[in-house]
Amino acid sequence: MLSDTLEIRWFLETLDQDQALEMIRHASGVEAVAEETRSDHYLRLPLSDGIGIKRREGRLEHKWLLRHLPGIEPDAPLNRFGCWRKWTVPMNAAVDIPDPENWIAVRKQRWTSPWTSSEGRARALTQKAERKHRCDFEVTRIEIENPKQEAARHFWTLCFESEGPERQALLESVLRILRLSGLPKLLEETKPRDYPHWLREHSY
Repeated sequence: MLSDTLEIRWFLETLDQDQALEMIRHASGVEAVAEETRSDHYLRLPLSDGIGIKRREGRLEHKWLLRHLPGIEPDAPLNRFGCWRKWTVPMNAAVDIPDPENWIAVRKQRWTSPWTSSEGRARALTQKAERKHRCDFEVTRIEIENPKQEAARHFWTLCFESEGPERQALLESVLRILRLSGLPKLLEETKPRDYPHWLREHSY
């Protein structure tokens, strides 16, 4: 399956989880959707900041950055969106998977706030709908699993990801709603980063 997404993402060393989830409640009127903890495995690509390949729940996903678009502000932290193309296929015996040492294991605990567009306005959902008509805001606690270290390294990532023909308008609408509910306070010491770039800096 091939699809295009529009994204903006930040990484933080620490995050007040309660404050982040309260921001979602205030903006949407509903609780964030707590997802089951999972581990994704990213292929080591030390020379690329615009390509990501990962194994997730029996699927192989390849994403590549097409371009960046201007965000809703000229300055960080809301100054650019990433246009990504994603190709997903089921893994089977015919797929030649590299050896384990070539993968980076990332354990994730996510809370998501799904939104859709209704009569030209962003509307929060109580559960996830079809991706092709949805924008998700996610709060994720991530842990890079490294057998060579005694303790795993923990971080947080915040992200907007939108799909569908109205993905840019929907993402911008949801971002503005979260912005008015306190998002800039959580992003005072960071700027947008793409996952491959950040992962390369923290796992090699």
